[in-house]
Amino acid sequence: MKKTLKFSLILAATILFFTSSEVNAQSLKEAHRLLENESYTNALLMYNALVKEEPTNMKFGYFLSHAYLHVGELDSAKKVMEKYANNGSDPYYMLGTAAIAFRDKIWR
Repeated sequence: MKKTLKFSLILAATILFFTSSEVNAQSLKEAHRLLENESYTNALLMYNALVKEEPTNMKFGYFLSHAYLHVGELDSAKKVMEKYANNGSDPYYMLGTAAIAFRDKIWR
């Protein structure tokens, strides 16, 4: 009985994990589509929701910062990237900070 219960809990947790990951992947694709179609407000809402759901996911943080740059919100983009400053070697962090530095230099 205990083995069956333990197995059921592990199976349920595994299914929940993969379903959540799949939903996030679909949401990320949808947010990208919105950004490409210049629906910036909706894209920002979706990226913010993804970051809120997985605050340690640097990829989501990068794309949120990227969306802020699209609408000219340099300070907001900087704030997002500052939250991930401990991920200094992450490629998304390096790409995001480089984009911000480039835009910051141009806008001065």
